[in-house]
Amino acid sequence: MGFFKTYFAKLERFKNERTAFYFFEAALSSCNRWGYLCGLSILSPDYKVVNFRLIYLTLFNIIFTFVNIYSVIQRTSLGMVEVFISSVTIGMTLQGLIKQYTFAKHRKEIIGITESGIALYNELQGEKIKKIARDIAFYGWMFIMHFLRYAYIGAVFLAVWAPSILSFFTGKPRELPLEIELPFIDKNTEQGYWINFLYICNAAAYELVGLQASDGFYLALLLNAFTQLENIFFELENLNRLVENETTNDPKEVREKLKQVLKLHQKYIKFIQHLNEMFLPYFSVNIVTMVYQIVVALFVIVTVNTKICAPILVFTGTSQLFIICAVGTALESKHEKLVRATYDICWYNMEITERMKVKLMLQATQQDIYIEYLFGRLNLPLFMEIYKKIYSGLMMLVNRAE
Repeated sequence: MGFFKTYFAKLERFKNERTAFYFFEAALSSCNRWGYLCGLSILSPDYKVVNFRLIYLTLFNIIFTFVNIYSVIQRTSLGMVEVFISSVTIGMTLQGLIKQYTFAKHRKEIIGITESGIALYNELQGEKIKKIARDIAFYGWMFIMHFLRYAYIGAVFLAVWAPSILSFFTGKPRELPLEIELPFIDKNTEQGYWINFLYICNAAAYELVGLQASDGFYLALLLNAFTQLENIFFELENLNRLVENETTNDPKEVREKLKQVLKLHQKYIKFIQHLNEMFLPYFSVNIVTMVYQIVVALFVIVTVNTKICAPILVFTGTSQLFIICAVGTALESKHEKLVRATYDICWYNMEITERMKVKLMLQATQQDIYIEYLFGRLNLPLFMEIYKKIYSGLMMLVNRAE
C-alpha cells in the first residue's frame, strides 16, 4: 500500500506542476511520433501527404487484403471455422485503409482543430476552469500514453505470439496467427512457416502503430470538446453570479457576458459537427468490422474452442467498441448538464432582449449533439444493442453449422 500511496502522491504532484496545455501537447506529440512510422505524422511542419511511408503502407494494406482473400479461399474446403477466422483480418485491413484516408484527407482540418485547442487553453480565465481543464487534459494524456499504448501492445503481441507459444508448450502443430498464409509458400516447412510468420509480424507492427496514432489523435481532439463544455459551464456560473447580484447588476456587463457564452456554445456545436463530418466513414467502417470480428471470434470459441487467438479477438474488439461508446456517452452526459445549467440561469433578472437570447440558447442546447456513425449515435445504449445483435448473429451461425 505504501508504494501505491507514494506513486499516486508523485503523480498528483506531477499533475499540479503542469498546465492543461502541457498534457494536451504531450498527448498530440506522442500520437504524432507513432504516426510517423506509418506516414501520418500530420502535425509535423514538413509533413507531406504523399510520402514514401504512407504509400508503402497503403500498398501493403492492399496486398494484405488479397493475401487474406487467398487464405480464405485456401480454407473453403476445411469448414466454416477456418474460413471465418481467416476472413477477420480483412476487416482489420479495411480499418487501416479508412484511417489512413481520414487523417491524410483531413490533415488541414485536424491541424486547425489542434490549433483551436491550444488557443482555448491559452484563453481560459480563472483558476477554477484552468484546474478543471488541466485535470481533463491530464487524465486524457494518461489514458492515451499509458492505458491505450500498453493495451494495444499487449493485445497485438498476444494475437501474434500466443499460437506459437501454446504450440511450443503443448507440442501441437504450429499455427499461423489468424490463419494468414502467403501464396506459393508452404507454411508446413520450417522456412515457409517463418516467412509467413515474419510477414504477419510486419502487418501486426503496422496495425499497432496505426491504432495508437489514429485512436490517440481522435481522443486527444475530444479533450478539446470536454474542455469547451467545462468552459461554458464556468462562464454560465459567472453570468449567473452577475445577474443574481442586484447591487452590481450592470445590464451592459451582463449583455457582454451572455454574448461570450453564446459564442462559446456556437463554437462547440460547430466543433462537434466538424468532427462528425471528418470521422463518419472512420467510425462506420470501424463499427461494422469490429462487430464482424466479435461474431466470428465467438463462433470459433463456441464451435471448436481450440483457437487461442479467438478470445483475444473478442476482448480487443469489445474493448475498442466499449471505449468508443463510453466516450460518446460521457459527451452526451456533459451536454445534458449544459441544458440544466442554461435552464438554471436567473433569466427573470435580465432585460427582455437578454431573456430572449437565453431562451434561444436553451432551445439550442436541447438539440441532440452527439458523436455519430453511419447508423446513429455512438453511446453505451448502442453498445448494448450491438451485443444483442451479435448474440442473434452468433446463434444463427451456430444453428447453420449444426
